[in-house]
Order: sequence, then structure tokens, then C-alpha cells
Amino acid sequence: MDIMEAVMWIYSLMLLTIPVSVTAQGRLASRAEIDSIMNPPLLDGKGALCFETTTINIGRLSEDDKPVSYRFYFRNTSKETIVLTRVSTSCGCTTASFTKKPVKPGEKGIIELTFNPFEQVGKLNKRAFLYTNLSERYPTEKITLSGEVTPTSNEWREYPYLMGNVLRLRQSTVAFNELPRNATRVERLVCVNSSRTSLHLSAMIIPRYAMFRTEPEIIEPGKEADIVITIDSRLLPPVVKNEFTFPVIIKGIDSKPSERTIYVKVSLQNE
Repeated sequence: MDIMEAVMWIYSLMLLTIPVSVTAQGRLASRAEIDSIMNPPLLDGKGALCFETTTINIGRLSEDDKPVSYRFYFRNTSKETIVLTRVSTSCGCTTASFTKKPVKPGEKGIIELTFNPFEQVGKLNKRAFLYTNLSERYPTEKITLSGEVTPTSNEWREYPYLMGNVLRLRQSTVAFNELPRNATRVERLVCVNSSRTSLHLSAMIIPRYAMFRTEPEIIEPGKEADIVITIDSRLLPPVVKNEFTFPVIIKGIDSKPSERTIYVKVSLQNE
């Protein structure tokens, strides 16, 4: 996270009237100071760089779209050789690349902004501030991407693991870390029924020291549930490794066993 991203996060908290400690030699930074970093004033006497346009309207993108790049072309209209030193963007969703070699008077250069629409739903106003050898403190110019990002069409995006085209999970493994050797512990996996029929799941194969259930027991179409795994370490074999993994094959899904298996990883506390 660069300073611009960090300040944006802090600024959003301040807008919610949450007191945030932005230390500047041990004191709380004022709103004006944060504003000056988020939207710094441009260098006095700007005009050294003449852009074909300083704002590109990218139209409408979807969260599902891949990152897209846009180019801003400029000419050095000053009497000095200009070197772009850095480009600071207002959001981590936007990255920048730019002409590295010195731009002599009359020569042209390019700044490319790449925007990732993922989780950027809403009106778009992403800024980038261009710093040059003319000033390290004040940006020489500001460029902007405007437009709109629409929500994803993939309603199951948060559940990337699919079992038999009916059950989706956020993850396919369950971890029992530092499990005591004479205790019972419960861990959960969040899942969703992505089919049009109710699901009643159970474990087809599971060790005697483990138990499987879902909450609720019947998972209705389109509804979330928890897969609940319980381990009673008192029932473990007398000789067992400190770290081991075992599969749980789920019954109630019409697919190959390998396509309806979750894995339980266990690490035991040292005796």
C-alpha cells in the first residue's frame, strides 16, 4: 500500500467521524492536511506538459471485465528537459507506467493507466498525479479516468469451489491448528446450494474420531449453510503424526468422489 492508498483509507474513516491517529510528529493530522495529500495542488505555472486530454471517459465496465489500459499523450511545451519521476494514483485499482527517458522541449511522451474494475462498483473518478523534476513536492499535472462500473453477473463469485454443479464452497479445506490431544474442537466451512433442489448432505467416509453435519440440516436452493466438522482428539490412534490430513467424501451430491471431497488438515499440540 503506497502513501496515497493509506491516506485514502484514513480519509474514508474520517468522513465517518471515526477518530483516526495520523501521526505527523506525534499529532493528529487535520482534514486539510489529508485533503492536500489526496488531492495535492498542482505546481504553480503549470503548462509545461500539454496533453491531448487529461480526462478519459472509459464508459461502462463490469466487475467481471479484465483490467484495461488507457494512454494519455503529452508534449513538452516548456523550454526545459522534463523527467517524469513518479505517478501517484488515488486507488490501488489503478496502476501507472510512463515514459522514463527525459522529454526534451517539443518531444512527446506517454502515461498509461491500467484500471482493474474488480470491486469498484459505482461511478468512476480515478485520479493520477504526475511528478517531474520540476518539483518533488507538487505534481506537474493531474489526469483522470471517469466512467462507471456495474456489479458482477457472477452471483457465486465468493464461492469458487464447485461440487457436482450443486454445492459451492468458499474453500475446500478445513484446518485444525494446534489441536490439544485430549479435546474436542469444531471448525466450519461456509457453503451455498446453487441448485434448484434442496440438499441433505452427510459423510460417506470419515474417520471414527471425526463427525460431519450441516447447519441447517436441509440446505434450501440459493441458501447458505455451514459444513461443520468436529474432531475428538481423544479418539485418535495411539500412534499418530503431529500433522496429518484426511479426506471427507460428501454424500448427497451426484458426482465422482474426487469432485465431492473436502480435506481436513490437523496439527496437534506438542506433548
